Amino acid sequence: MELLYAFGIFCIQVIQDKFSDMEWHLDKLNQLYNPHMVLEYGFPVIAGIDSVFGAQMLLAVAFGGWINTMLKWILVEDRPYWWVRETSYYEDSVRPTIRQGPFTCETGPGSPSGHCAVAATLFMLCNMWCSHMINDLGVPRLREIYNWLPLKTMYFSVMTGVGLARMYAGAHFPHQCLLGGLVGSFISPTVCLFVTDPFLFRSWQPAEVKRAVLKHIGGAVAAGVASLALGILYIMMGIDLHWATRLAFRWCTSADYIKVKSTPVFAIVQTTASLLGWALTVTPSITKYRFTSPRNHLLALLGTVFLIYFFHHIQEHIPTRRVPFYASHFILNLIKPFVYLRVLPAFATLGCSRPRPTAPSPPASQPAPPGGIKED
Repeated sequence: MELLYAFGIFCIQVIQDKFSDMEWHLDKLNQLYNPHMVLEYGFPVIAGIDSVFGAQMLLAVAFGGWINTMLKWILVEDRPYWWVRETSYYEDSVRPTIRQGPFTCETGPGSPSGHCAVAATLFMLCNMWCSHMINDLGVPRLREIYNWLPLKTMYFSVMTGVGLARMYAGAHFPHQCLLGGLVGSFISPTVCLFVTDPFLFRSWQPAEVKRAVLKHIGGAVAAGVASLALGILYIMMGIDLHWATRLAFRWCTSADYIKVKSTPVFAIVQTTASLLGWALTVTPSITKYRFTSPRNHLLALLGTVFLIYFFHHIQEHIPTRRVPFYASHFILNLIKPFVYLRVLPAFATLGCSRPRPTAPSPPASQPAPPGGIKED
């Protein structure tokens, strides 16, 4: 690992030297694909555009964030900005230096990269969403144009840009960015194919919906229990869960660069609360809230802006003491899925006629409904 880390430091030095004139753009990529910011701002905006896509995005990003944090705790890898100061691989006379900035001093182990995982997750999710929307329009020419688009080139361009941004900041080694991208690439297809699509786009009896919801709640609770069990196991083994935070405070040139919301504990609180909120909120009935008129979209946009400001104002007044801080953020992230996927769509469709109940399932001889999934 020492040799791999040393190669990573060399790459970071080259990137910081060659791309210094693109610092503003790389900083924006660091902001845009921050997992916390995606859940805080990206999910509400997407939910205001399409409630179903918002539900898929929330589950993919929250589950991916939980997986990413658990892997960080299991792999226990260093970050460049503290490893280069701590290691005995170099002699003091030849020890390299890397620049630090506002996005350098993230706490927690370094592998895999959460930013790269989120970037891959969002790209794959958007690709699947666009493909489904084009299929629903039923325009063969539009489908041909979309298939012609160099999606692989776009994917590698996005991942290269985010990886460069993370290495330019000195927050990750190259192999950590690569692993994050690989993990994120499998999250969206797995979540959509095995969870959201079968759950949302088929006919369910009320009893079946209840059983499915209970299963999802059980999965969210299991994720929280697994995180807690791993933390207790580490404590019993004498491992300091905050070792990375201590290194961050030791080697960061400015304490202002260190944000509590970059800690693994906060990530676990946010992701498990979001998973539980999703499980308690999402049922096949949210498909009826897909907006179809400019009025609906305008009301949803105004409501989203207000709610984002409202939740941000509440978070600014949360106590900084450890237990109230994490408990308050858990509650907020627990209720946000209900607010954005239930309350906001109900407000945006206020006064609009509700869709009529679906007709009984067609006989087997009739064609399946759109989406390619036959109703039971």
